[in-house]
Amino acid sequence: MVSRRLIGNCARKVRDGNDNLNPQVTTPIIGAVRHFFVADTDREAEEIARPAYKIYYQNIVKLWRDHGTSRRCSLRSGSRARWRRRDVGSPATVRERISRYFEQTSCNYLVLSFAWGSLSYEQSRRSLDLFAANVMPEFAER
Repeated sequence: MVSRRLIGNCARKVRDGNDNLNPQVTTPIIGAVRHFFVADTDREAEEIARPAYKIYYQNIVKLWRDHGTSRRCSLRSGSRARWRRRDVGSPATVRERISRYFEQTSCNYLVLSFAWGSLSYEQSRRSLDLFAANVMPEFAER
């Protein structure tokens, strides 16, 4: 994960540098793009999201693979750490991961992707509904 210190250093460099295009901005908006999947339980979320993420990843690296510029995707070996960073789980688990992410970084907003890989419309919609009802309220005042 990107550290709070690294993000803060980059933000200060842009803010304090001669090429600052937004000198009126005193607190920069720093965001991240994350894949989310919320289900009633951690196990259910994992069972649905893991194969969907594999398809997503295969689609993303397809052209690189076709042209010999990327290694093959394997969710069984070296990419386990990459998989663990996904924000997948029950509403309580996802709330905790978002809280930890905000605490460990200087990010102050997230761009969330709920439809990716092989997730069906129904799965993505259910995940979004669970997020809106059970996760978002925790962060509404931040």
